[in-house]
Amino acid sequence: MSDTFKLPGSSYKELIKIIQAYGTSKKGVQLQLDEVSQSSGISRTIISRNNGFLMEVGLISDGNKKCATDLGIQLGRAYVNKIDDEIIRIWLNIISNNDFLNRMINMVTVKGEVSRLDFVNHIVYSSGIATSNNSRSGAGTIIEIFKQTGIIDEIDGKISLANRNSLDNKVCSIMSIEEDNTSEDIEEKVTNIITDSVKFVEQPYVCESGKEAKIIIPEDATNDDLYAIKDLLDIMLKRKFKLKEEI
Repeated sequence: MSDTFKLPGSSYKELIKIIQAYGTSKKGVQLQLDEVSQSSGISRTIISRNNGFLMEVGLISDGNKKCATDLGIQLGRAYVNKIDDEIIRIWLNIISNNDFLNRMINMVTVKGEVSRLDFVNHIVYSSGIATSNNSRSGAGTIIEIFKQTGIIDEIDGKISLANRNSLDNKVCSIMSIEEDNTSEDIEEKVTNIITDSVKFVEQPYVCESGKEAKIIIPEDATNDDLYAIKDLLDIMLKRKFKLKEEI
């Protein structure tokens, strides 16, 4: 696994224009930056900043001259023709097969709710890229992609996992065009999107009462996370003794 993940280098709207420019080119045709710039109306610099991400998620090829992959062509044309279900289907497929994007969804899953600012910071930190206006903008674009697919909701600056039934229905409607999809296929797809690659370390402890307590921590928890959990346990300990004293 690479130490870094290349984030988008601009806003979601600009990224869409670049995807459209690549996706509407002829299959297998390699494009110069100038050609993509002319087609998209986006500057060469911004296109160059986004190419790393587009390669990370398999939408364009590697090399000095880029060309859209089959997936890139599908997504680009879906955006041009405003086929929302196809756009969502392709992004869901990309997310479910990308370890980094999965881990970002997992963070929301574990925390339940997170502020947009904290989520942006987490995405930038996890990517291994230096914090800058560009990287923060790219993190915001990742969030917009998640919102586009319906995986997450954002209300008043707070981000949480979308309602499970709502996501089930959305994935179901998208997959319904494939006649051989069973309800089990759809359930597995939704589960993979939300929890794929979520791995936890469980540490059980049997209390004196005989009841079992259990600490569950994601495998990718950092040292800072573990110290924060330790601090939380200290707070719980102090709180418990304080309550006993009051009684």
